[in-house]
Amino acid sequence: MAALELYAENYDKAEEYALKILSSTNAYDVLAPVHYKKLWEQEPCDECIFSLYTINSYYTDMNYERKKGDYFTINSTLTQLYAANDIRYEATVYPQEMPGESIGETLPVLYLGKYNKQNWNYKPIQYINKLRVSGICFILAEAYCQDQKGHDALALEVINNYLAQREAPLLDTSLSGTPLLKAILQEKWKEFAGEGERYFDLKRYRKSLLSDWNLSAAMKNKPIKSDDYRWLFPIPKGEYLYNENISQNAGWTKIEK
Repeated sequence: MAALELYAENYDKAEEYALKILSSTNAYDVLAPVHYKKLWEQEPCDECIFSLYTINSYYTDMNYERKKGDYFTINSTLTQLYAANDIRYEATVYPQEMPGESIGETLPVLYLGKYNKQNWNYKPIQYINKLRVSGICFILAEAYCQDQKGHDALALEVINNYLAQREAPLLDTSLSGTPLLKAILQEKWKEFAGEGERYFDLKRYRKSLLSDWNLSAAMKNKPIKSDDYRWLFPIPKGEYLYNENISQNAGWTKIEK
């Protein structure tokens, strides 16, 4: 509900729901490094509010399929944003030496870490994080920035309490307005890299606040048209396989078996 009200621009309600969650947990204590390191391992993590339990290997095709391979590399712009002691870097970025085109040649590659890193190291994964306390912090901080009540100081308090637990540099307390919100969204990018959160932030802010996100201009000639089918995700096989009233979204393949 907190996320829904935020996306609907009902910022007072978003704050209300987010504060209920933060007040009902150990709040910032569960963001500590000792808990953060468990997020992508096989034991429960105190920071996680909701997760999916799985006994299947996650990202198996990326690791073991010769044709598909692991091409899930991290945006180089993002990797340069982490400070030296930021614990999010070690979890998010997985450096590897991979074979080059010439015999004996190796090239450094920065892969996505998290679940993918566990796969590379042959470690089982049992919990897929769907909602965690850090996400609530970002909802609350963004709502404070947007509620037009001069709550920038509260937004800074929330985000800096979060950053302190990630052992990352705190935001400058002189920040306010648009620069503050951009800084918060950048920290959110670092926290949730590879988890799908950035997609929705770009949809909401790409034409305004995050219009300069593509610093490398790599996407300049790769626009996605407004009617492109990829704006809709495919309906999962498990949703339509045994229900003939559900069809696949246009453009995506429906697997019959």
